[in-house]
Order: sequence, then structure tokens, then C-alpha cells
Amino acid sequence: QLASGQALTIMDNVGSTLATFQDGGNVSLYFNHAKKFETTATGATITGDIVADSATIGGNVIVDELRLPWGNDRYIRRYYDAVYHMGMLMEADTRDLILYTKSADSSGDIRFQTGSTPTERMTILADGKVGIGTATPVTEFQIETELNAMSGTNVDVSNLAQKILNPQSDNGEAVGIGFGLSTINTNVGAAITHERTAGNSKGKLHFATKGDEGEATDIPIRMT
Repeated sequence: QLASGQALTIMDNVGSTLATFQDGGNVSLYFNHAKKFETTATGATITGDIVADSATIGGNVIVDELRLPWGNDRYIRRYYDAVYHMGMLMEADTRDLILYTKSADSSGDIRFQTGSTPTERMTILADGKVGIGTATPVTEFQIETELNAMSGTNVDVSNLAQKILNPQSDNGEAVGIGFGLSTINTNVGAAITHERTAGNSKGKLHFATKGDEGEATDIPIRMT
């Protein structure tokens, strides 16, 4: 038992520190002359990897996965300070999963990589621009590809940069894109649609624009 104000140091036979114990203070463990574990007033500091068959955090056992107890919002994050950090936020009320970065200088992109030698596939810049095939999009949504969508006088559909597909096989149905300039997100002013009229997605291309039609109403086709 350590007396008040005393400390205990354990060394090996060549004088290297293995552990230190301070009365009312911290405990430190060493390996190969380097401190690996230290208790502090707020918790414990571990230097290096943690390897365990199982562990418990917040009352939940972790085995080959990370589990956080349900309840309040939970973070998994790399934390520098209140201004600079990044990670995942799991919101308990909405059940949303949020990936985020935070920094005082508004930097910090989110990048997605896949493959055996991870290659960047998609990037979300700190200002919200999204790029597929590019790490530096200059528009709100930008796709870059070196695929050639022309085959002689035909379109090579296998090389299209983007395809909008309705998986239904019913004639008379259509798929398309809409355009709107309004504070109401259902207010579409123009559209381009492909209508299937026969098998193998044969059909028509329609161009529609709004006249006197009201909010969120069907708009007439002007050209096919």
C-alpha cells in the first residue's frame, strides 16, 4: 500500500521501467521503453493498437463488430477538438445515419473508394458539390467518364454516362427528368420523358413545358 504522496516504480533487471504507480495519481504501463497505457483524471490513454476477442463499451459486448447502446444520439468520430472533427452520427429519434466533416475553414471532403487497390469513385466536396469519376466537381452534380457513347451513327448504350431506367415492362409508361425554378419542390416547369410504346423499350421522346397550369399539376407535351 502506497503512503500519501509516495510513488512506486517497477523496473526490469537492466533498469528499464515496466510500470509506475502514484498515490492518488496515475498508473502507467510500459513496453520496450515506451509508455503504452496510462490512467488519467478523465479516463485512460492507450498508445498503439487494441486487440481483443471481445470488449464491453457502455454495457454492450463487442464481438467482431462495433455496437453502441441505443438511446441518445451516438457518434463514431475522429476528434481533434470542438472545431475540427469528422465521423458518423447516429440520430436516435430519426434513425438517420449522418457522415460528416467539420472544420473552421470549411474544408473537409467526403470521398468514397472501392476496389482491391481502393480507387476514388465519388466525392462530396465541403461546399456540397458531388462528383462521380472526378474528385474536383465544379457544378452541383458532375459525372466524368472517358467512355465513348457513339458507335458510328448509333448510340452505344453500354457507354452512356448516365441512364434513368424504369424497370417496368409496360407499354404506355414513361421515365424522365423534370426541371423547376421555384421554392416549392413539387413545382415542375418542364420535363423530358421517354414513353415506351413497344417491346425492348421502343418508344417516343416527349418535351413538355408548363403554360397556365398550377403547382404540382400535369404539364402538356409540346413536342414529340
